[in-house]
Amino acid sequence: MNTVFEDILKIKRIQVAKNKERLSLRTLMDQCSTETNPPSFISAIQHPDKVSIIAEIKKASPSAGFFFSHYNPIEIAKSYAAAGASALSILTEENFFGGSIQDLIDVKHKTELPILRKDFIVDPYQVYESKVIGASAILLIMAALTESSYLELTHLAEKLDLDVLVEIHSKEELLAALKGNPKIIGINNRNLKDLSVNLAVTFELVKWIPKNTIVVSESGIQSAESIKKLKLAGISGALIGESLLKSKNREQLLKSFVEAGN
Repeated sequence: MNTVFEDILKIKRIQVAKNKERLSLRTLMDQCSTETNPPSFISAIQHPDKVSIIAEIKKASPSAGFFFSHYNPIEIAKSYAAAGASALSILTEENFFGGSIQDLIDVKHKTELPILRKDFIVDPYQVYESKVIGASAILLIMAALTESSYLELTHLAEKLDLDVLVEIHSKEELLAALKGNPKIIGINNRNLKDLSVNLAVTFELVKWIPKNTIVVSESGIQSAESIKKLKLAGISGALIGESLLKSKNREQLLKSFVEAGN
């Protein structure tokens, strides 16, 4: 029986193939040459002795279902910016998270914050696409890639001036990721097989990450107290989605995270 993660990857590869038929890779590459560089994701989250908050925008998730009856990514982005977020993360995966690349395009025109395109990137086509739609950075999930495809996608992103957040879940994935000399490593506290969350994963894996690397903790961060613990552990950033999206006072909660990280 396939896990949700395996189902997502299977459907994603089919979707990418369809997208290539609709808009050729050559056309996409040509469009990249006309794009201007968006604000730097790395510069926004790289601050000594501070945990920068990357606030996430998504309509739904496999673990939590739908967050909104009326989903307005621009409205959410504005509230995040007002509350002091350093950067945004926007889900563009359609089938399981209810996202779209249009969400990112719309938000980009209404904010000056750098945007991480959070999706399941498995093909160079998606890297070019990320550049065209105005992302500042892309997510590469080690569990979704072979070592060779990871290195290929990393090198392409660098060529296109896209920052890369390399996501890991284990020491084995970390060792493979380090072969690409990543500038940013995201430690996902969510188990991709059973979707359980444990913040202790960050505190264990950060011990093995080179000191000059930006480290971002992802998933399961629900309180200002957790931010303080991440700060003590030398974590540079916290990517927070569900706790903010479920909150009745999103701005107030985010402000508490920002204050705890400063």
